[in-house]
Amino acid sequence: MNRAIVLFSGGKDSVYATHLSLLKGFEIVSLVTFIPKGKSPWIVHRPLAEYSWLSAESIGINHISIPIISEDRDGEEKEIRRSLEELIERYDINYIVIGVLGSYTQRMFFQEIAEDIGVDLYTPLWGRDREQYLFELIDNGIEFMITSITTWGLPPSHFLGKIVSRELAMEILRRAKIYGFDPCFEGGEAETFVVNAPLYRFKLCINAKPIIVSDTEGYIEPINVYKC
Repeated sequence: MNRAIVLFSGGKDSVYATHLSLLKGFEIVSLVTFIPKGKSPWIVHRPLAEYSWLSAESIGINHISIPIISEDRDGEEKEIRRSLEELIERYDINYIVIGVLGSYTQRMFFQEIAEDIGVDLYTPLWGRDREQYLFELIDNGIEFMITSITTWGLPPSHFLGKIVSRELAMEILRRAKIYGFDPCFEGGEAETFVVNAPLYRFKLCINAKPIIVSDTEGYIEPINVYKC
């Protein structure tokens, strides 16, 4: 049996990577969330990550939350590496699963860690066609909300806090072609949080206040995230 941990934020890619890993026959020992102290982490996903424990509870898999204290890139990377080394040894893991689509920087960072520790890296989403992938998520019942935006072409007043339907996905794809951003947000153009999925035993509801910083930047400030 391939025993794995999944690096998990509650966003669309980590949830779908979990979904595909289970279908592949992995034994997922734990979902692991890094909670950054800084507002602009280099490696990990920040928006609503502190509520990922509720996502894990809905899925029914053990969850581990690890705070990242460092606010610089070097410190963040060292903390992640050290934490993964400890987890691999403690739980006798032979795979790390990540939901990376096309970021060579992220993939190589975790590949190097995996090789140093002596485990394998599984990247079930790697290289996916962006348009096909976006519709695959929706067609497979992954309901996700846009929780932050930091790019031209996605005005927060229109997109922030929205659940991405097929219609909204088509609009995102149209705008991505015009403005040149990644429609799956692999470059950090936006962040997401999954509110429902086939793995979820209960749906999540989010009461939040939209914070619009500018025409190109905004985020939601959660008031309450709960089972519904």
